Formats: sequence, C-alpha cells, structure tokens
Amino acid sequence: MNAKDFWNKLADNYDVNVNKTYADAYQKTIDLSKEYVKRDDRLLAYACGTGIVSNTLAAHVQSIKGIDISEKMIANAQQKAERENISNVSYAVAALEDESIQAGGYDVITAFNVLYFLSDLDAKLELIYKMLPENGYFLSVTDCVGIRKGLKHFVMGILMRLNLMPYIRYMTTDELTTHIEKAGFKIVHVENLHPEPPNLYVVAQK
Repeated sequence: MNAKDFWNKLADNYDVNVNKTYADAYQKTIDLSKEYVKRDDRLLAYACGTGIVSNTLAAHVQSIKGIDISEKMIANAQQKAERENISNVSYAVAALEDESIQAGGYDVITAFNVLYFLSDLDAKLELIYKMLPENGYFLSVTDCVGIRKGLKHFVMGILMRLNLMPYIRYMTTDELTTHIEKAGFKIVHVENLHPEPPNLYVVAQK
C-alpha cells in the first residue's frame, strides 16, 4: 500500500486511535515545541496529519502552513481549525519539494511522527536544512523501532509483508540523530516521550 492511501484510510479515526497510546507523547510534543517557537515565527508543519500539534501551536506563532500528502488528513485538520476559529493556520495537500512550499520562507519546520516512513530520509533532511534560515529550528518526533523487538515492531513487519502498510525505516535513536546531524544540523535537545518503542523528540538547529 502506498503512503497516501495508507494515511487516507487512517485519517477519520486517527485522533481516537493515537490518543489510546500516544496522548501523553503528543502533549509532551506540544509542550516542548512551545519552548522553541516565538510569536513572530512562520512555521511549516511537514506531514501535519490531522493538525493535533499545529492547531495547538498556532496561538504561539505568527503563522503555520500545514502540509500533508493525505487529502483526508488535511480536510480533518482544516475542519478542526475552522471549528476552533484558528485563523493563522492554512493547510494544503502538498509535498515538501513543491515550488510553493519552497518559496514559503519559514523560521521553524516540524516533522512529527513521519521521518521513519521516509525512504529518502537524507534527501528530505537536507532539503529542510536548506529551507531554514541561519539558527532556524527543525523539530521532530520519531518512533525508533530499530532495536527490532517489541509488539509494535512485530505487527509492523507483518503489515508490511502483507502490503497493508507503507515503507518503514528501522532506526535506533542514535541512528536517527546521526541522520539529522549528517544533514548539517546541530542537535540542541533530545528527549524520549514514550517507552516502547522510543518516541524521540529532537530539537535541531541550523
């Protein structure tokens, strides 16, 4: 199954399902992110999903552009923003490489719970690095399933073999930070938000 179809299929029940296991991790993601954004920041939320984080962070920045490849994820994020009268967030079905996204001029770029789904991880990280200004922040959270143990790893392996899940990159926490540093970033803060598998929050600065 390709990534777009996979996320479209999960979109309508995404919030309910992730809150069963990752509610605390999402709240910690929001709390940590608030420490690294400013009121005049323009933020790009790459793979924004249903807007769980971006809609909440909107009150702490000048503007947010949320992008995702899933039309249904974007529709749900936009509907929530409208219900909550959030006016400084805009959502679009778009890729990071799109010309309109490249021309955005962002102070902060986030990538929450997406990096381990990227087959072209190094290229994406290099692109994010180029898009940021000097001292700009890249904030990410990533499940690190590279230790190859635990229930989630087992289930994901089965689903991938059955073509019910898209590509997943099996990384350890050290491998993840190495990829980010390889793109040119300086690691500022690292914190694990979930016990198994590790859900690693990384603050990186250009």
